[in-house]
Amino acid sequence: MTLSPGQAKLFLAALEDEVADSVTGSDGCFRKADFEAALAKRLSQDDIPPEVRALIAMDSVRARVRNYGDRHRPRRDKYGRVIYDPRTVWKLGNGVWVRAASATAAEGLEAARQSSLNRNRVDRADDEVQRYFHSRLDAFALYPDIKTLDELERTHFGYIDAELPFDDSDEDADDN
Repeated sequence: MTLSPGQAKLFLAALEDEVADSVTGSDGCFRKADFEAALAKRLSQDDIPPEVRALIAMDSVRARVRNYGDRHRPRRDKYGRVIYDPRTVWKLGNGVWVRAASATAAEGLEAARQSSLNRNRVDRADDEVQRYFHSRLDAFALYPDIKTLDELERTHFGYIDAELPFDDSDEDADDN
């Protein structure tokens, strides 16, 4: 049976959930390193469909390229000044990067604009997460008998069990 790209993503997401559950303690906590080790072991088994293996390979390539871009972004020296390095890359948006050694003034302007857009997007997303955390902490203070977030969400925020759709919207979030 051949899996579509969407089915491969769902298969991998379910497998990740299964492995995460297997390393989660009774207190709900798990260590990232344990999850990584268990997931690596599970993904090395022979029953992983080829479409899922291809998805994992592409995810790995994307992570390597993202890491390359992170390692080659403009850096600061110990005094906080951005220093020139001809090996750095400037991200121009739409997946186009330019090496600093070849960058033009117009590309510098676009890289600065992209950097600001990215910073604003990250700040807005973090603001939403912070509002969520604070609203739940405020609710915990109002209801001291409630001990877990699950009970708080069900009792006071109307959470009901539902199968949430697979969300890979951040997969290429930083494609500039």
